[in-house]
Amino acid sequence: MGKKEFKQCFKSQIETLVERFNSRQIVIEYSKNIANIKFMNETVGKIEFKFLTGKQLSMGAIASIFITANIFGGEIWKEILESTGFRKKDSNIYTNYLYSFYSSLPNNNLFKGSKTDFFSYDNIEEKLSSFFDFISKELLSKISNILMKRAMAIDDILNTPHYYGQPEISMLLLCRDNPQELSLSAIEEDKRFRNSSCINKRIWEENKTVVFL
Repeated sequence: MGKKEFKQCFKSQIETLVERFNSRQIVIEYSKNIANIKFMNETVGKIEFKFLTGKQLSMGAIASIFITANIFGGEIWKEILESTGFRKKDSNIYTNYLYSFYSSLPNNNLFKGSKTDFFSYDNIEEKLSSFFDFISKELLSKISNILMKRAMAIDDILNTPHYYGQPEISMLLLCRDNPQELSLSAIEEDKRFRNSSCINKRIWEENKTVVFL
C-alpha cells in the first residue's frame, strides 16, 4: 500500500468512527487531520493527527502519526475556570485543559517513541483498526464521560489522573453531581487515589469545603 492509498484508508476509517460516535450532545467534525469536538453545539476540544515528515518520519514508513487531544470546555471546566474559591494546580501545558492526551505519554505498543508507524509490510487495515479502536476506547470514551459528567468518569480519572488538568476538583464536582452513585469516602479509600502521585491530597481536602458547602 502506498501513501496515497494509506491516506484514503485512514480517511475512510476515521469517518466510520465519527459516524458511530456522534450523538445529539457530542459531535465530531473531521477536516484536514483535525477532529473538532462539539458539546451542545459549542466547540470544546479537538484531536489532532499530525502526519510527520522529513527526519521525523520513521525510516521506511508509509506514515508516522503523532496524536494530541485537548478538551477546553464543558460544564465542569467552566465551573473550574469561573470559580474564585478553588485551589488549583499550578499552570502548565497539562493544567490548562480539562483533559489532555499526547501519544508520547501512554505505554502502549501502538506508540513507539511517541508516534505510530505504518510500514508497507504491515497489515495496514488491521493496524488502522487497532489505532482507531484505541482512539475510541481510550480517548473518546473518556472525553464523553467527563463532558456528560457520568459517574464512570471517576474511574477514568483514577486510572489515568495525569490526563486531567485538575483531577481533584473534577472528581469532587462529579461526586456532587452524582450523589446516588459516588461517595467521597469510597474514593478516598480507593488504592488508586491513595497511591497516586498525580492526585494532590491537600488540594483535594481544601476543595472539599468549597464544593460541598
